[in-house]
Amino acid sequence: MSVTDEERSHWTVTDATQGMNEEIICECIAISKSEKMITPKGKSKPILTTSFVMKLVELDTDEEVTCYFPFTKSKAGHATVKHDGKFAMLYRLTFGDDPRKRYSQAQHLVNHFLGKQFLVTYEIATTQENDTYRKAVSIKPVAPIITDGWTKTGRLRQKSTARKKPKILGKVFDEPLKDVGKVFENSLTEKAENTHSYLDSPSISVTPTSLQANEQVHLKANDSDSIESISTNNNQPKEYTEFF
Repeated sequence: MSVTDEERSHWTVTDATQGMNEEIICECIAISKSEKMITPKGKSKPILTTSFVMKLVELDTDEEVTCYFPFTKSKAGHATVKHDGKFAMLYRLTFGDDPRKRYSQAQHLVNHFLGKQFLVTYEIATTQENDTYRKAVSIKPVAPIITDGWTKTGRLRQKSTARKKPKILGKVFDEPLKDVGKVFENSLTEKAENTHSYLDSPSISVTPTSLQANEQVHLKANDSDSIESISTNNNQPKEYTEFF
């Protein structure tokens, strides 16, 4: 359907920068699905793009704003969205629920947004037919529901895993070292006791009398050795004296 020049003359011209930083209150009035073959910039072949199209109306001006939620079409024809995608984050903030198992069939969830109010920022975009429209840049509920399961943007929080207590290696090696110390200590004690065991032997006497006797025997042996050495080493001729 073409637009006449007369209709264009009644359009309200909007600055392209308007709405980028200004939030407006909108209400969702319609939901549809879009499937188009689009050739991305720098690519030669077109690809299939699928998305939910949310039609919003600004409460103050009744002007429309369009918001897109991309999804992946499964082999069974279901609309699948990511758990931390734009659709899922908005759903959690709007309804305070996180139906993860149903994100694989998001076509059954998207109509829940009908009649809900949102804070929206937008930009002026151009269609392939060179028509301009207001395209939502950001969207969030007027009264977002935030829980411990997700942040204020609706992104899921990572569950903290219970940290295991660190193992103290000192305790692991403490007992073996104690055992080694005991064995070493016992061996030293036994050796020390064995070194003095000769004191109790009956074959060895350590009395002062026996020590003196041993000393005298040693001296006599030394004296005999000295006398023998003197007599042996004397080279002078022997003299004989006769008695009548």
